[in-house]
Amino acid sequence: MFRKKTRMHAMLDKVRLSQRMIAEELQVDPPSVSAWVSLKRMPRKDKLVELARMLQVDLGYLTALFVADEVISRHGPEISRQVAQLLAEDAQKMVSNAQ
Repeated sequence: MFRKKTRMHAMLDKVRLSQRMIAEELQVDPPSVSAWVSLKRMPRKDKLVELARMLQVDLGYLTALFVADEVISRHGPEISRQVAQLLAEDAQKMVSNAQ
């Protein structure tokens, strides 16, 4: 069965990390990481912060991925694209204002 690749998969590939490596570093079980990568479950805040660090992405961006996926599952892909775009813009503004 073919699994849909998420943006999280692409981020893992980019930084050359495996799910097992993340599980070991964050001291969680591999099924938890699998659920995060497939965007089925959001990690606790402390793990989310560390995951963003490991993936070399902004915490706001990573959080937006999880929120956007939740919106997709509830309201369909069209609304999710709009919400994801708005969240990404807000996250970028927050980063710009922090600098």
